[in-house]
Parts: sequence; C-alpha cells; structure tokens
Amino acid sequence: MKSLSLYQIDEEIQEVLEYVINPETGELNPTAEMELESLNKEKLQKIQNIGLYFKNLAAFQNELRAEQQRLAALRKQTERRMEWLKNYLADHLDEPIKTAKVSISFRKSESVEIDESRLGNLARDYPQCVKTEIKPIKAEFKRLLKASGVGIDGVRLIEKRNIIIK
Repeated sequence: MKSLSLYQIDEEIQEVLEYVINPETGELNPTAEMELESLNKEKLQKIQNIGLYFKNLAAFQNELRAEQQRLAALRKQTERRMEWLKNYLADHLDEPIKTAKVSISFRKSESVEIDESRLGNLARDYPQCVKTEIKPIKAEFKRLLKASGVGIDGVRLIEKRNIIIK
C-alpha cells in the first residue's frame, strides 16, 4: 500500500464524505463509514509520525548547537593561546629568526585608537568618519501599538499561529 500525504488523505476523506450517507435512503453507507474510519486512523498515524520526526530533528539540532558551542569555546581558547604565544615571543625576541622550520620576524603597521568617551564629539565634528546604523526595535514598536491602539505608518501587528510539538 502506497503511503499518502496528509493532503491526499484529506482529499480522500472529502471524497468519502460525499457518499457516507446514501442520498436516497438517508442511511449510513457501512463501507464508506469503515473507509472514513480507516482514513482518519491513517491521518492520525501520519501526523504522529511527522511529530516524532520533528522531535528527532529538534534533538539533533540541540546536539549540533551544543557541539557548535563546544567547538566555538575551543576555538576561542586556541585563539587566546596563540595570541599569548605571539605576545610572549614579541617580548623576548630581539631580532628576526629564520630556521629551516620556522621564520619569526616583525612587520610594522599602523592602527587608529579612538577614545570611546569622545565618540559623540568626533561624530559631530567628523560625520564622514562615523557609520550610523538604523535598526528598528520591534519589541518597542509592539509595546507602542498595544499601548496606544493607534496605528503607526509602516508598522503593523501580525497575529500568528505557532505550532508546538513536544
């Protein structure tokens, strides 16, 4: 027997519902009634299987997230160790070293250091050097819409249905 999708099961249920009651006698068609019961069982089984598959995917996603966090922590630890080693060598290296296995030297570079407490003045005096990002705070818009009951042009509150699978 071929497995039907939920859509196909619903279509078949609609077809069976058309002949569950005999239009001439008004009696229930026992064959249709049994078929309807069978389709409803199949639909319930399909929904249950999809829910279980979803739960398996959610568990796998949690395992992936935990592994990702573990690897991120390990990467940060490795980066800190590498930075410490570079600083350690920089403090103890007087001149470049070059061997068959490693070459350690210095390179000059420049960087800009900005006093964060002066950032407001710098932004005012040198606007071409400051990037400003506009990002809406959706939670604040939601609070305003609910509190005032008045609409805001370009903002709307949408009611959604979120399925919960446990």
